[in-house]
Amino acid sequence: MKTMKKRMNHWIAFFLSVLILLQNAIVFAAEPSAEELLLDDPVSDTSLMCDSNGWGVAPVGWNTWVTVGCESAQNVLYANGAEAYASYAAQGFPDISRAEIRIVLENSVFAWSEANMETMIKYALYESADGKNFNKIENVTVNKIASADSGKKTIFATEAHFAKGMKHLKIMPRCTASWAFLLTRVRLYGKRFDYGSIGSLYKTHAEMFDVGVSIEPTQTEKYKDLIVSQYNEVVIENQMKPYCIHPSENVYDFSGADAIVEFAQKNGLKVRGHGLVYEKIFPAWFTQNADGTTASYDTVMKRLEDHVRTIVRHFKGKIYCYDVVNELFGHVGWDIRDLAKIVGPENLIANVFQWAHEEDPDAILILNDNYYDIPSKRQLIFNTVKKLIDQGVPIHGVGFQDHHFIDTDTVDIDAALTLFEQIPGLKLYITELDVRAYESQDTTTIYPDYMNEELKELVARKYASMFDVYRKHADRIEAVDLWNITTRESWTNTLVDGRNNNFANLFDDLAAPLPAYERVIDTKGELPRWDGRTMPARIRNNNYIIDDQRDVIKIKGTAAGDVTASLF
Repeated sequence: MKTMKKRMNHWIAFFLSVLILLQNAIVFAAEPSAEELLLDDPVSDTSLMCDSNGWGVAPVGWNTWVTVGCESAQNVLYANGAEAYASYAAQGFPDISRAEIRIVLENSVFAWSEANMETMIKYALYESADGKNFNKIENVTVNKIASADSGKKTIFATEAHFAKGMKHLKIMPRCTASWAFLLTRVRLYGKRFDYGSIGSLYKTHAEMFDVGVSIEPTQTEKYKDLIVSQYNEVVIENQMKPYCIHPSENVYDFSGADAIVEFAQKNGLKVRGHGLVYEKIFPAWFTQNADGTTASYDTVMKRLEDHVRTIVRHFKGKIYCYDVVNELFGHVGWDIRDLAKIVGPENLIANVFQWAHEEDPDAILILNDNYYDIPSKRQLIFNTVKKLIDQGVPIHGVGFQDHHFIDTDTVDIDAALTLFEQIPGLKLYITELDVRAYESQDTTTIYPDYMNEELKELVARKYASMFDVYRKHADRIEAVDLWNITTRESWTNTLVDGRNNNFANLFDDLAAPLPAYERVIDTKGELPRWDGRTMPARIRNNNYIIDDQRDVIKIKGTAAGDVTASLF
C-alpha cells in the first residue's frame, strides 16, 4: 500500500512538473520579442528624379529631423567619382540590432547585377555609437529579401544584423561609375533604452522638490519614456506665450497647450504654465490701434484683462502654477517695453496677478525673471515683490530662470535664494535651468569637437554644484524645472552661429544621459564638483585628455602607441 501511494505521489509530482513546464512554455511563447520597430521611414519610389550627370532631387521634407529620426542630408545617393551618404538614428537612445533597407537602383547608364548590388550594400554600411566616429561593418549579415526589375529601375531590399550597442547607421556607396540609387525605405529594429535603469531625477529629489522639464506638443510621444521616468512636472514651453495662444484680438488658440495638458493628465504629471504675460513677445496689435498708433491706457488694460482671465479660466484646475509675469526686469532697472510704458510696470504686475487669482484661487502665481546673480537686479526684484505683497497683491512665489554659463558663480545663486527667503511664505521655483559650456561674456569662441568631453565634464561639475545649492534650500524650493529636454531641442543652439556644443542639458541629441545627469542625481557629493580650482575650457592646438592631475596632449599622426607631452 505504501509503495502504491509512493508511486502515485511520484506520478502526481511528474504530471505537476509537466503542467508547470507547459504553462511556462505558453507564457514564454506569448511574450513579445525584445526587438521592436524603432524607426520606419518610407519614401515613395516615384520620388526618384536623377540622371547620370547630377544629384537627384530629394523628396520635400527629407532634410528636416522628423519624429522617426531621419537625419539624412540627401536620400538620393549618387556616385560619380564622389561619396554621398545617408545617416539614420532612432530617438530614445536604443540599441539598434537590425535594419531593413529598400533601394531603387537607377539603370539609365547600365544595369548592375544583383550580386554586385548585394556586395556594394554589404560593404557600405557603417555603425557608430556617437554619430561622429563611424566604423565600417566588416562582418555584417546581409540577407537579400527581394529584387524586381521595372525597366529603368531595379528594386532591391536587404536586411542587415548588427552587434549590440549600435546607435547610428550610415549607408555610403563607393563607386567611380555614373549611377545613382534611392533609399525608399529604412527600418531600424532593436531595443529601446530603459530610462528607469539609470535612476530618476524626480524620485531622487522626492523629499526635497519636484523636478520638471519644458516641452512642446510634438515632443510628448517622441520622448514619453524619458519624460515619465525622470520628471513629475512639465512646463508649457512656448504654447502659452502670447503670440501662440492669443495671436489676434478675438482669436485664442489653445490647441498646443491643451495637448500638453492632456499628455500630463494621462501620465500623472503636474503642469506649470509659462509666459502668461510676457511683455517682450506680445503681438503688435496688443498695444496698437488699427491705424498703427499707440492704443490708450483703457484699451490696453481691457485687452490685458481679457487675455489673463480667458486663459486662466480655460485651464482652471488643470494647471497648478503660472509664470504670470515674465522678464519685466532688466539687468539695470526695469526692462520697459510698449506694454509697461502704457500701463506702468507695478500697475501691470498688481492687476494681472489679481485677475489670475480671481479666475483660479487655487493656482500658484509666480513672478519669473532671469539673472538673479546680478546683485542690483535681484535687489530691485526683491524690493518690488515685497512691496506688492505688503499691499495685498497675490504673488505666491518667485521664479529664478537660472539660464547659466560655465562661469556663473554659485555663491550668487545661493545669495539670491537666501535673500528671497526673507519674505515669509514666499515659494521659490527654479523655472528654466540650463548650463552652457561657454562663458557669459564670450560670444565669439567656438570650441572644436575634440574638446567635447572636457566641455561635458565642466558642465557636469557646474550642474552638481548648483544642485548642491538647491538642495541646501529645499525647504523653500517647490520645483526645479529644466529647460529643453535634450541638446537637440535646446534653444542655446540658436544663440551663436556654429556653436552647437553648449551641452546645456542633461540628455544629448539622441536622448542619452550626459555626464551632468549622473552628477545631478549624486546627492551624496561623491563625484567631482566645480570648485576653486576648476577653470573654464581653453582651446589648445591638439587633441588632449584632461584629468584631475594634469592635461596631456596626444600627438596626432603617431604610428604606434601614444606619444604624450605635458602641458606644464
